[in-house]
Amino acid sequence: KVHQELISVCMRNKYGKLRILLVPVLLLAASCSQLALKQDEINQALYSGNAQRAYTILSQDSSRWEKKRNALLYYWNKGAVAWMLGKTEESSQLFMTSDYFLEDMYRNYADIAVSLFTNDKVKQYSGEDHERILFQYYQILNFMQLGNLEYARVQARRLQLELQRLNDRYKDRKESSIRRFQEDAFAYVLIGLVFEASGDLDNAYVGYKNAVRIYTEDYTKFFDINVPVQLQHDVMRLAAKLGNVSDLEMYEKRFGYRYDPAFHQGGNLVFFWNNGLSPVKEEISINFTIVRGTNAGWVTFTNSQYGLSFPVYVGNDNTKDGSAFSQVEFVRATFPKYFIRGAWFQSASLESGAVHRNFELAEDVGKVAYKVLDDRFLEEMGKTLLRLATKKASEYALREKNPEAGAALGVINYLTEQADTRSWESLPHQISYCRMQLDPGIRQVTLYANARGGVVHQYPFTFDIPDQGLLFHGFHTLQPGTIPR
Repeated sequence: KVHQELISVCMRNKYGKLRILLVPVLLLAASCSQLALKQDEINQALYSGNAQRAYTILSQDSSRWEKKRNALLYYWNKGAVAWMLGKTEESSQLFMTSDYFLEDMYRNYADIAVSLFTNDKVKQYSGEDHERILFQYYQILNFMQLGNLEYARVQARRLQLELQRLNDRYKDRKESSIRRFQEDAFAYVLIGLVFEASGDLDNAYVGYKNAVRIYTEDYTKFFDINVPVQLQHDVMRLAAKLGNVSDLEMYEKRFGYRYDPAFHQGGNLVFFWNNGLSPVKEEISINFTIVRGTNAGWVTFTNSQYGLSFPVYVGNDNTKDGSAFSQVEFVRATFPKYFIRGAWFQSASLESGAVHRNFELAEDVGKVAYKVLDDRFLEEMGKTLLRLATKKASEYALREKNPEAGAALGVINYLTEQADTRSWESLPHQISYCRMQLDPGIRQVTLYANARGGVVHQYPFTFDIPDQGLLFHGFHTLQPGTIPR
């Protein structure tokens, strides 16, 4: 409605130049809103448990979705939905295509420069830290479900490189009050499982050890996730197999029980349960008052409602009396914020004959997403406020020379100042896993998902359990009536 009203005002304006300047910008903004509506349709389909409908929407007019700016999101979303529907080969191809855009993000400096004067939406979407890790999770599952262990090993190595990038990105930060999300425990569980499946017990053990360390140091504190019992069994089992007696004793003391090789088995079926839908980003706005101090070039943006105060350097010339910037007294800033969608099901278990295993939470995607966004809030705030102040100063300076052009710039600034609310919205709310020891051959397995009010839904599976190695499988529960696999 805002776009339509502004267009109407511009078309009624007697100044032809003003119309020429504004109408294309307004139409572009309206067009962007229409693109966002498609994402809303996809979300509604997924939220109601209709993954096939979401896949159909993503398959229509694909050229619209494959635009470079949002290409990564397109391939990630369609890859995840294809995986939900059991289209494993197609999912793998879609994720492989996304690789091209993922690698480009490390080299695309032009988009970054333009975003400093408009907003982050003009940049090619490069994914949040946790999204780039979960992309590797889906691709590893694809390769393991296709029986391509070698490709899964390569992907596990790539996941290790992504984890190293993540750690390097924040290791030099000096904010002692903030422990950032720079290590992912679940990713190391996955790495350990892939290497164990390939018989590389040394690297599997390193993966499990890293996972135990991160769950203990970070996940318990930030996400209320303790070391999964299955991981406890796995790290002790490999410590015993590899002859690391001191490590085994250390883990026995830490976990509070003795390792029993007859009881603490690994299990040849590894089942991942994706549950619910990850949070979505929405735009929030905050008004800031600009306070000029005695230090040349510096101003402070304050908001008393939230107790916020951010000193920002805007340049010596911009703080002098009579400068265009000196006329700016307040700005309205927009920022992305995650909103939880959650999950219909609360817990789940796996059964095959007399064998029963409960799923254990390994990754709370919703809480991790919140942490990732909070970790970079301060730097995003500073960048946004500086951009807003510069825009306002340019608008005021232009108004003094040409009121029409200044008004036009004001509207353009208003329309281009938007929070980047893009995110990978087909991710699960939580990821849990369990391992089950089954005899080789054809086996019937049932997943029991427990919803509120004691309602239980059953999802049957048939697996051909191998004589050696591990069989990986995954399933995503949405609302009741989700696609059977």
